[in-house]
Amino acid sequence: MTSLFFLSGALLSTAAFVGGYAARAYASRAGAGGAGQSALDLEADSNSESNFSRTLGDGKYVGLGELYRFADLRGRIGFAAADELMASFAASIAQALPGCTTGRVGRRSVEFVFSASDDADAEAKLNALSHHLENTLEIGGCQIALVARFGAIASAAGEHRASNLLLHEAEAAMHQAASRNERCYIGLEAANDPNGNRLSIGLGELPRAIAMGQLELYYQPKLHCRADRINCAEALLRWHHPVHGRISTADLIELAEATGAIHDLSKWVINTAVADQARLESLGLEVSIDVNLSGALLGNDKFTSWALERLTSTARPLGVEVTETAVIEYPERAVANLRLLADAGVRIAIDDYGSGLSSLNYLKQLPAHELKIDRNFICGLSESHRDPLIIRSTIDLAHALEMEVTAEGVDDPMAFALLRAMGCDIIQGFLIAEPMPMEELIVFLNSWAGSAQHQPAPMLLARANT
Repeated sequence: MTSLFFLSGALLSTAAFVGGYAARAYASRAGAGGAGQSALDLEADSNSESNFSRTLGDGKYVGLGELYRFADLRGRIGFAAADELMASFAASIAQALPGCTTGRVGRRSVEFVFSASDDADAEAKLNALSHHLENTLEIGGCQIALVARFGAIASAAGEHRASNLLLHEAEAAMHQAASRNERCYIGLEAANDPNGNRLSIGLGELPRAIAMGQLELYYQPKLHCRADRINCAEALLRWHHPVHGRISTADLIELAEATGAIHDLSKWVINTAVADQARLESLGLEVSIDVNLSGALLGNDKFTSWALERLTSTARPLGVEVTETAVIEYPERAVANLRLLADAGVRIAIDDYGSGLSSLNYLKQLPAHELKIDRNFICGLSESHRDPLIIRSTIDLAHALEMEVTAEGVDDPMAFALLRAMGCDIIQGFLIAEPMPMEELIVFLNSWAGSAQHQPAPMLLARANT
């Protein structure tokens, strides 16, 4: 039986034995069209617009496929072997999909056109193909366990979109599959549409929205369990676009970082939060505000100096939340700048702990006061056997490092009770309160303060949230 090789150093020994079968199969399939042509050029006569429209009518999908972590594999097996593996990938796509013609085979992706009755049918076929390819791609007579990921876009009868535009849309769909950790994605979400307004929002409208004060900060209260009081609230960015509606915070931050607007956006967030913190203090509300700090700015000494002055300008310094991954790009400067903030009295929280490749080394180095457990562990707390063990060990570890622990995404009383029993210090989630604008936060805090002396926290939650 053919051996099954995973992505490991063992692949190095197979590179020398790579045969030409896959490349020959691909060459015979491509025929006179050649591997260098676009799939759409193969499907349609480039000199005949009517033929192009007829070929890419209803029932035809333009797709793009890639192999997960293929760049790592390419470095292990060598360029020649990797090219032949991509040729094998293309040949397998052509053989498995009905009415399929493949086009350009790049270093990381394959273009193709195939037939499907609708989006659901296209998704089912691509999912089945991805599973099938796990044990059929070969190199040197050895099967390689790789995960294929696909994106596809439907073409409609009478459409006159250029081939490169259709392929751009298929590529956007493939990236959407990657962001969802799925094997394939069909169609486009508005935020990922290359024809949509994401680019114009990122390049033009976002800086204008910052300058004109069109953004808002919402605040989500955090309950300190032992004290049964709200002593902190996280600032969350909101932008309700007049045309596109609410822009997700993740997309907003991604666009700001990609276009260079993150510096101005972060300054706006900090300045707004400082003003709101001062207002809370003037009302006698002893609640501190935490702001999220982008990893793109953690290594910037000039920005850190400015932020340090602003964050400590109120009677109660603001806190900052950072992710572990935000430190990786400039680890030495990021850790040094965070130490400057911590030494000045700024509370540092490690956000989304457990969502990525959590490193004990970074946990040891970062001058953090608080560890926030990612919501993905909290949502299955009452149903999973492993999540409670992970959470309990994380709480014990954080306490040993003299950090408090916050559980994010607490939405039901059962999770709340379990977390309190485990020794979790702070609870954040819809069970306590949803994010709200400053005016509503003031009302909420006053209501909570007026009731906290008379009722235990679980009973108070429902009352304070009405």
